Amino acid sequence: MAIINSYPSITVTASDLLLVADVSEEGIPTKTTSVQGILDLANVGSSSVSSIIAGNGIAVDQATGDVTVSANLSVSSDLPGLTFTNSPQGTLTIGINGSPSATQFLNGNGDWATPAGGGGGGMTSWNLTADNTTTSIVVDGNTVDIEGGTKITTAAALTDTVTIDHDATTRTDTTSAASPGSGGTFTCIDSVTQDATGHPTAVNVKTITLPASGTTYQAGPGINFDTTTTPDTIEVDYTGTNNVVASAPTPPTSADDIALTDSIIYNKPSSNNAFKDSVSDLIRLAIESSAIPETYFSVKSGSIVNAGNSANASGLSAFGTVTAALTSTGEYEISFTTAQSSTDYLVNLTFENTVNIVNYARIKNKGTTKYTIEIYDSGNNLINELVNVVMYR
Repeated sequence: MAIINSYPSITVTASDLLLVADVSEEGIPTKTTSVQGILDLANVGSSSVSSIIAGNGIAVDQATGDVTVSANLSVSSDLPGLTFTNSPQGTLTIGINGSPSATQFLNGNGDWATPAGGGGGGMTSWNLTADNTTTSIVVDGNTVDIEGGTKITTAAALTDTVTIDHDATTRTDTTSAASPGSGGTFTCIDSVTQDATGHPTAVNVKTITLPASGTTYQAGPGINFDTTTTPDTIEVDYTGTNNVVASAPTPPTSADDIALTDSIIYNKPSSNNAFKDSVSDLIRLAIESSAIPETYFSVKSGSIVNAGNSANASGLSAFGTVTAALTSTGEYEISFTTAQSSTDYLVNLTFENTVNIVNYARIKNKGTTKYTIEIYDSGNNLINELVNVVMYR
């Protein structure tokens, strides 16, 4: 096809024809369309021209939207904001009215304008308030400072975060001393009220008044007040006179009855003091101070056949446990565990009626821990015979 360099100039109308390349058919044949058809295509959908496909004799700058036709064209449009400019060389320039800024947009009237609210989708101001209901307006460029109040500290981080911390409380303790006397007063914390968060909300301080005078106590018999201690000590008095136990309960069970191993308290006139000893020692003392025998038993052939109280381990006998041994025919050795200070003790021997006729018995040897007795028949022969022994101190 021959290239046409120039055409006569005309005023373009909607019915004038333009050459276009039909890309919908194979070979992309050249066809004609009216200027109105292109304008109608531009008004479809968003009422804007998205792209123009150039045919023979037409050049389109897709970046700017400029369309160059190698002929003088006259174009009119009812799209707001669009302009059509012919050049002497037949170039048709389609543009937009005005020179918008970065924050302006084309409105429906074809004018460049800044949207309400500051443009760019941002807000121009916002309100800030708190518990005191005071409202402040934060405008563009202002900085909101979240300040800490009493015992509150705030800290901002680079990640759009503000941390609010409750400050630690430093407690300073004080001490005081008071020694109020009779009728004196002092104050104390009676109760503390706190809220659900554990913060004290109220403290009740109570004033305590001591009695005008204290009660006076007097010690009776057997009771002593030790005023050298603080406070005074009440103690049972086992010194001096009028020491007494007024009453005591009856043993509730037989297991509580008095036993030889129980203790008793007695007064020593020589020192006017009280002491403790066992019941068995008391009985032993009574035995030693009377005609009651210390120990008694029967022995035959070196064996104790009737123990009596010879094996009494409670301490009633001043001689302690007594044993007997046969050293030879008719000769018995009697031993006792408690040594005597001397041999000034009495031994009484008697015999029972047996087949042998006992002539006499005698004490052969006498010591502080043992003695030996001999038993003779009427023929002065030593015999093994039953003998009853009673010992006194």
